[in-house]
Amino acid sequence: MTQTRLFLLLLLFTAGLPNRADAQFFGLERQPRIVVGGTFGTFRISYDEFPSIYGGRWMNSVAGSGSYLIKAPYNILVKYRVAGQSGSATISGTPHTLEWREKILNFGIRYIYANDKRVSNFFSFGFLTATIEENGSYSLFGDRTGPRKSNAGGFFLDTGVFISITSRLQASIELEISSAALSGKSGFEGTSVGGYYLATGLTLFLF
Repeated sequence: MTQTRLFLLLLLFTAGLPNRADAQFFGLERQPRIVVGGTFGTFRISYDEFPSIYGGRWMNSVAGSGSYLIKAPYNILVKYRVAGQSGSATISGTPHTLEWREKILNFGIRYIYANDKRVSNFFSFGFLTATIEENGSYSLFGDRTGPRKSNAGGFFLDTGVFISITSRLQASIELEISSAALSGKSGFEGTSVGGYYLATGLTLFLF
């Protein structure tokens, strides 16, 4: 199943979920208006040429997010994530030491399923922009010369759970799927600089 089909299926699924605006939310009287959080995890990039330079597709990634309740259960979501990896390779007899840094900004809608249990789930979808900084004398893009800064755009979807620590503080587990294309390029699997982000973190329900 392609990332595009997953995206469309999630849209249909969330549109049909019940609105439990009157439900208690982890013991609170209502769903909080503002939610902030941070996560740390691992990111698997889809771009096929990446492993040949950096030794694999996986890299560490950290993210911060904030959401604002429009009308229960729908929230505006903003998420900022950074992923990075270093590598070295000998290309045409010339050794190169390289560093990849990818900054991703997500903007979309988050559906938070409210209930009075210790575990609650969420779904998000929307659009993203990405900035890729390649430090070193070689680039995976263009004429292959570095350092280089590139921009990309695409979409994301994520799903996960909140696990109650207190009524205001939650642990979280999430999986994000993203597809992003460089300017003027396609963003299909293998040419996408998006990928899969699996993370855990903490979330604070402010008010």
